[in-house]
Amino acid sequence: MKLFYTTFLLCITVCCFSQENILSSYFDNIGYVDDLKMYGEEIYCSGYSFDTTIDDGNASDAYLVKYDKNTLKPQWTLKVSDEPSNRINAVIKMKDRIYALVTQGTIQINSEDIYLSLFTITLNGEIEQRQRIGASVLNPSNFTSDGDNLFFGYQTKTATTYGGQDVRSVIVKYNLENKTFYGLESCGYQPRAKKLLLHQSDVYLSGIYIHPDQQNFVCLKGKSLSEVSLKAKKTEYFLDSYFAGNTLTIVCVFPGVYGDLQKYLRYYYVNTDTNAITSKTTSYQDMGWSDVRFDTFSDGVTTWLIVEEMESKQLKYVQLDNTGKILKTLPFGEGNGHRENFIVTNDVLINASKGSIRVTRL
Repeated sequence: MKLFYTTFLLCITVCCFSQENILSSYFDNIGYVDDLKMYGEEIYCSGYSFDTTIDDGNASDAYLVKYDKNTLKPQWTLKVSDEPSNRINAVIKMKDRIYALVTQGTIQINSEDIYLSLFTITLNGEIEQRQRIGASVLNPSNFTSDGDNLFFGYQTKTATTYGGQDVRSVIVKYNLENKTFYGLESCGYQPRAKKLLLHQSDVYLSGIYIHPDQQNFVCLKGKSLSEVSLKAKKTEYFLDSYFAGNTLTIVCVFPGVYGDLQKYLRYYYVNTDTNAITSKTTSYQDMGWSDVRFDTFSDGVTTWLIVEEMESKQLKYVQLDNTGKILKTLPFGEGNGHRENFIVTNDVLINASKGSIRVTRL
């Protein structure tokens, strides 16, 4: 496949704010960021732009950019534009290859004809192989891996029109050696896939919502797929999940709706040995918050959120342990827009969204 490279409007600035050195790289061809990953000194940022030759309001070109962490200069740019609508939704680096979940197809006013593919990309930014998986909706889950196997989840559908489609969740295992897929589909409706976890040999997939009176996540054990309900009383928004021992911790919020503004943070704890489910709820008011964004970053044992403080109305990054206790806070700074992709480590904060990517050395 012929590769298309774009020229970035690059502006590097170094500033000092309370011992923080900031690098900023401004791009003019990524309007929205889908994924952000860091491997050692390498940063991979995927996103898309509606600035296309088709110009129907829904068409998009997808980009994957490799940055150097220390200079934030682009090393290469890969552009995907085989279909009217293109998105590089999730990226993972395994051994000497990069793997990407790419949705492509056509989006119109009342219909969405999208399929999902797995792209294999060389470390030089060249597409080596693409394997079509099947009909999908936008935004599959993240990747996770175990040895020579990649795991991911997505939502499949039976029709292209929004009102007529029957959507189900699918958990997929892909073997890197023999390049084969194995997938199982849920029996009932599941909300759009958001996060997939691997615990021992079991796979857990959660969607963007926790609906009452429905199954709320699916679990693949061997070749058996089960669906579990958390017994929620309201429709809550999933934020994060991770394991502590054999306990699956699920973090979600109820952001308030018309007629019910009792906003809260909720933790569900699922004992995977006994299947017992318990929960803990704390109001936004008790946390000192007036609002919470749905952008998160998880280090596997804690969750980072973006919150608005009740009194100051200032945005902050906060790190929560598995009980909802605040461990650390960081100033939001300029941020990059309402939709934020970010990574927090011991030495850097990386955030990317519409307009730019920034590295703040802590």
